[in-house]
Amino acid sequence: MIAALKAEGGYLCSTEEREILRKTMWPDGHTLNREVVAKSAVFIADLAGLKVPRDTKILMVMGEKIGPDDRFSGEKLSPVLTVWKWTDFDEMLDRMEKILKFSGEGHSVNIQTENDERIQKLGIRANVSRVVCNMGHTEANSGGWTSCLGFTDTLGCGTWAGNISCENINWKQFLMYTRVSVPVPNYQPSDEVLFGAYLKKYGKD
Repeated sequence: MIAALKAEGGYLCSTEEREILRKTMWPDGHTLNREVVAKSAVFIADLAGLKVPRDTKILMVMGEKIGPDDRFSGEKLSPVLTVWKWTDFDEMLDRMEKILKFSGEGHSVNIQTENDERIQKLGIRANVSRVVCNMGHTEANSGGWTSCLGFTDTLGCGTWAGNISCENINWKQFLMYTRVSVPVPNYQPSDEVLFGAYLKKYGKD
């Protein structure tokens, strides 16, 4: 995985470089430096005083802890990637759950795999509104012709994140409806109509 990322322009920071990068990205230890947001990997490296190849597209650091003690386990809003080593997929799912609890549930996760069992496990375990499989995460998340997700700039994160919607937000969510209710003939289906097959098989008791 790391070798593949390096081939695509990834640069893996050493332990010392990781610490330098951390101090640059979170100068006070907890607030992300606005100067790194949406900037290139080379710009961030230069800001930190790191010497990286000029074609570097991603700065990588090894994952260590999860939570406020290691901000690299949270959101970075930049081409800085935290790489985690694992030997068992369930171990990685346990770690993912902890990362989401710290960084924020509801948004999305991404997986690159041909193993359908792993996709299903991730879909069951991840408290998110979108599981993106075998696609570029950012492009697919906000809608595309191949992702079947609605085109949007705003992603609902559901009750996991205190949102009213877990959808890709579009014009439908901004319409207000007034429902006018008038009396209609009463129709209350019997238990036999509603649960006929169940009652026939198991009875009422």
